[in-house]
Amino acid sequence: MKAELVVFARSLGVSTSGSKPDLAERVAASLAGRAPLPTAARRSVATRLVEPLTLDTKVPPRHAASQQIRGFLSSEIGPSFYCDIHMRTYLLSEEPKTLRDVTAHWYATRKAEKPETLPQLELVRFMKRWHVAHPDGTAAECRSAWRRYRSLPVDERTEE
Repeated sequence: MKAELVVFARSLGVSTSGSKPDLAERVAASLAGRAPLPTAARRSVATRLVEPLTLDTKVPPRHAASQQIRGFLSSEIGPSFYCDIHMRTYLLSEEPKTLRDVTAHWYATRKAEKPETLPQLELVRFMKRWHVAHPDGTAAECRSAWRRYRSLPVDERTEE
C-alpha cells in the first residue's frame, strides 16, 4: 500500500511525492544504493505517436496503453486483442520497443499466468479469503478483521 511505502520512505529519508510506482522505485533505489531517475523522467508518457503507425514505429519508454496504441494493435491483431496486465506492464517498462515488439509481446504472453489480483488490491484478496473462512460472517466483522490485519507489520500478517 502506498501509505506503508510513504512511512518507509520517510524512515530512509527518501522523497514521498509522486505516484506509488515512482515512490517504490525511489525506495528500491535507496535500498540498492543507487540514485533514482528524476521524477519528470519517470512519468508515464501519454503523447501521441507520429502517424501513420507501422510495426516499425518506436514506442517511448513508459508509454501508457493509449487509445492510439490499442487501436493500432486491434487492427494488427484482430478482434481477439485486449490490453491486459502483461501489455500495460510491458508498455510502461523502460525497455526500448517498436510496435512490432509490442505485437510479439502480446502473442508471447497469451498463455502466461495472470496474477490473481494486483498487489494494490490487497483488501479484495483479504475479503475473499475471509468470507471463504467465515461464510456466516458479517460485513462489519470482516471490516474489523481487516483493521486488525492492517494494523500488523507486513511481515507478521497471516491469513485469518
